Amino acid sequence: MPGNGPDGRPLSRTGNDDTQRAFTLDDGSLRSLPTTYTVDHEARVIRPAEELLGVQETATSAPGEYLVTGTRVWTFISGANWMVPEPSTFTSSTFTRRYNLLADRVIPYATGTESNSTRTVTRSNQAQWIDFTYQDQEMFSNSVPPVRPIELRFEAFKGSSGEVSFSLIGRVNRGLGTPDEEHRMGLGSWLVPIPTGQFLGAPNDAEVAYPFAPNQIYDLPREERTRSAPIRLVWAPLETGAQPDLLPFGERWRGPGGVVTLQGKPTDDHARLGGTDILSCPAGSWSGPGSWAAYRRGAGGTVLLIEHSGQMTRVDLPLEGEPPTTQSVPLSTFLAGLGLKPADWQGFGRAGPLHNTWPPHEAVTRDLGATET
Repeated sequence: MPGNGPDGRPLSRTGNDDTQRAFTLDDGSLRSLPTTYTVDHEARVIRPAEELLGVQETATSAPGEYLVTGTRVWTFISGANWMVPEPSTFTSSTFTRRYNLLADRVIPYATGTESNSTRTVTRSNQAQWIDFTYQDQEMFSNSVPPVRPIELRFEAFKGSSGEVSFSLIGRVNRGLGTPDEEHRMGLGSWLVPIPTGQFLGAPNDAEVAYPFAPNQIYDLPREERTRSAPIRLVWAPLETGAQPDLLPFGERWRGPGGVVTLQGKPTDDHARLGGTDILSCPAGSWSGPGSWAAYRRGAGGTVLLIEHSGQMTRVDLPLEGEPPTTQSVPLSTFLAGLGLKPADWQGFGRAGPLHNTWPPHEAVTRDLGATET
């Protein structure tokens, strides 16, 4: 801490901003700070924000259903002569995205050793039955409406270079000539590349490549063109929801006894008041944008300095039993008293809110060069 002059007033001191992103433990040593965190001086801990450890994607095909995923195959199947109405009947197959998170992270001032746990957030999209109909140009010319296929099946062929092509084959009664006339129509084929990570953990083998889940291809007829049993084809869109919120709005800063609190998202600069942040104490509440600082009151208690809406407000929080007081001046008046130009003012420094025995002895400001004074 800075020293005092003969009259007891603190001696000014300048130094670099906390470029190491560290805070002081109870034994005086420094502990590196995480990227974003909350501060709880009542519990005397830093709580780092949750961290995403990884994402797992799984397509699960229920018995009797053959599942495809993603828009690539869907767009292809929807073309050519096959008509595909909007799916409406939900099925048992699913596409699942699982987020693994590092959670419950706590760093005590006493030890500086982080404790944590893991949690999982799972989101799934249920597959839908795809109702195919078929109508070629001859059927259209003869006013024969689209018809449902009598049978659908996949055929898979492995090329000389290892690529796998798939064909969707339909057997339909075109409604031309005798009622028993049937028409087998290949929907065409598409090549499936080596996996590019859509399904984590899939071996590097074209036979388990996108858009099929691992090992599903082994259940398909291959090389021979014999008819298979009817296949119930279902489609599951990839889950597109936002990933879990790692920076939820809540209490981001808490003083001893909960007398002063700050609502907002986890941050790396607790002296800043963002537009949605709310600083509260027994004297009232203030919102950003702005900044704030505090220091120990000579007669006991705490003094807050709050920059907000072009004002600088001083809040005196005496010891228990005495009412708080507030007084405000224009920010320009406050800066003139410090001998600072408005262009040089960058708000209060983050060192004050992080003091491990809060409140600190002095308020800390930050100038244009990110130097705290």
